[in-house]
Amino acid sequence: MADTQTREPNPDTRPAPTVSFYVNGGDIADALKAIAPTFERRNTIPILSKVRIFGYHDGLSFETTNLDWSMRYLIPGEYPPFEVCVDYESLAAFVRSLRGGLFRVEANATTFRLHDFMFATPEGVSFSTLGSQDFPQPPVRDYEVDFDFDPGLIAKVKLAISTEETRYYLHGVYFDASAKDEGLRLVATDGHRLNLLRTDVSPSIPVETGSTFPGAILPRAVALWLATQRKTGRMDMGRTGARWSCGPLTVWTKCIDGKFPDYERVLPGDATLSVAVDRRELISLICIAKAFRTSKSFTLNLTFDGSGLTLRHTDYDRGTVALRLASVELSKATKEPFAIGFNGNYLLAALSNIRDDVVTINFTDNTSPTPIHTGPLTQILMPCRL
Repeated sequence: MADTQTREPNPDTRPAPTVSFYVNGGDIADALKAIAPTFERRNTIPILSKVRIFGYHDGLSFETTNLDWSMRYLIPGEYPPFEVCVDYESLAAFVRSLRGGLFRVEANATTFRLHDFMFATPEGVSFSTLGSQDFPQPPVRDYEVDFDFDPGLIAKVKLAISTEETRYYLHGVYFDASAKDEGLRLVATDGHRLNLLRTDVSPSIPVETGSTFPGAILPRAVALWLATQRKTGRMDMGRTGARWSCGPLTVWTKCIDGKFPDYERVLPGDATLSVAVDRRELISLICIAKAFRTSKSFTLNLTFDGSGLTLRHTDYDRGTVALRLASVELSKATKEPFAIGFNGNYLLAALSNIRDDVVTINFTDNTSPTPIHTGPLTQILMPCRL
C-alpha cells in the first residue's frame, strides 16, 4: 500500500502572486492544538519550530514534525495553492487569544498575514516565516498491512514500556502479527514485567504483495500519545514506519529498527498454585505498605498459607509492616506457606490496570514469572529475590 496521502502541490503550478482566502479562526486553533505533540521547540533547527501550512484543492493543511514523527491536520474545503512555514507559537497564541471569528488570510511563499474583522487594521498581523523547501516531509512508504485500530488498546500495555535507552528495541509497543489463526497482539516489556494484549484485530495483507508481515515496534512517544485518543482510526503499518488516520488528523512515524525479544519464552506454563483475591482490598494493603517505605521502589513479601495472605514490607529506616488479608481463595490447600516477592510499584500498577473485582494470580514457584490473567490481557511480573 503506497502512501498516497503525502501528495503535495506541484511546485510548477503554484502561483507566484499572493493568494487571499477566508478561514475560521476556531478551525485554525483546532488544527494547531491537534498537531502540537510534534511541534519542536529546539532552536538548533529553526525550521522545526514552524508549522507548515499549504492549500490544495481538498483543503488547508497544517503540519508539524520533530523528525521522528509528523502530524498533519486538514481543514476541508477548496483553497488556492500556496505553501509557507509559519512560527508555530506566535500563530497559536494569536488565534487562541481571539477565540474564533473569521479571518482573511494573505499568503505566499514568504508571507503569512491574518486580517481579523473585529480588530481590523489595513496591514493585518504578519507572522515570521521560512521557506518550506527545507521542511522535512513525511516519508513515502509502501505499507505492508492495514487495519482499523482502536488506540485505546495501547493503554492496557503501556505500563510495561521500557524507558531504558540502552535497550532501544524495548522502547515501544510491539505489534505482533505473526500468530497464526489469531488476531494482532500488543506487547510491551521492560525486562521486569510484560504486558500482552490479545486482540481480534486482523491485519489485512494485500494479495499483490504475497508477503507476510511479522510485526513492528511503535515508538514509546507515539504509543503514549495514541493511548490518549478515543476514536478508532485506520492504521497502515510496515517494518520501518506506520501511519494512523482518524478524521482530519494523520500521523506518520518511524518504527524502531530492532528485533523484539521472543516474549513467548517467558510465558509461564501450568500453575502449581492459583490464588483469587479481592482486587480492591489487595490494592488498599499495598498502598498502606507503600506509605511505610522511604525509597521510591519497595519489595513486597507475599506469603500464602491455608488461612489467607500475609503481605510484609521491611524498611531499614522504619522497620517492618505486616498486613493480613483473609478473603483469599486457594486452588489447593497448602501444607507449607508459599512466599514470593514482587516490586510493590509494579504489582500495584498491574492491579490498577484492570477493573475486575476478583483477580486470580497463578504461581509456578517463587522464581518463575507470575501471570495475572484478565480476559484478553495478560500481565506478567518477575519475582524479586527475598
